[in-house]
Amino acid sequence: MARATPSVITGGLRGKAGSVVFVRQPNGAVNVRPRISPANPNTSAQQAWRACVAAAGHAFSQISHSEYQAWQTYAQDQFAFGNLTNPKPSAAFTALAAKFIQVNGPLESPPLLPPSSAFQGDIVRVEAEFLSPTIVRFTGDRANQPGVVTEFLACKLRSRHERPRPRDFRILGHAAYEVGNLSIDFPVVAGHYALAIRFVSLETGQVSGLSVINSSD
Repeated sequence: MARATPSVITGGLRGKAGSVVFVRQPNGAVNVRPRISPANPNTSAQQAWRACVAAAGHAFSQISHSEYQAWQTYAQDQFAFGNLTNPKPSAAFTALAAKFIQVNGPLESPPLLPPSSAFQGDIVRVEAEFLSPTIVRFTGDRANQPGVVTEFLACKLRSRHERPRPRDFRILGHAAYEVGNLSIDFPVVAGHYALAIRFVSLETGQVSGLSVINSSD
């Protein structure tokens, strides 16, 4: 980081210019820092999720006044219980509708009314193992209940001792365990991982809590 001495020329500098950022300090000095653009890998998974959110937003714009009121009540109730961080009906609708579209496909229309009951998830127990440094297998002990799919997630760690944060997990995919097909494999980049699952309702888009399975490589 460079520092510029205040003068008639630099004294009023602040903001961005080309590849640097000027930061005015309380003592009058102006620090010059490299301008760093935020990372935006724009992966295919990110593009697909943005498409789901956009479709959900369009669906919300089409709901009736009575449906809007139902979502308003639902959002306020969920916010009061700590299940939502945003009490706006648009946020509540989009969260469920986008997930519904993600697991059902873009040809299916999300529900226009909020769920009438809580989603209890599933009782499937899942273990995970690495078949190779780049293939992870999730094995369930039974089939998913009708109308429920399993969501598989991974968090790449800097070391095997790092503790993962829920927000750092990325979705590997979705599938419904069936009798005779209780193992599902996903490719990953070699490294240390924390692995997790949660369950999604195909009917409403509701999601269960995150269940971390293990950390492995």
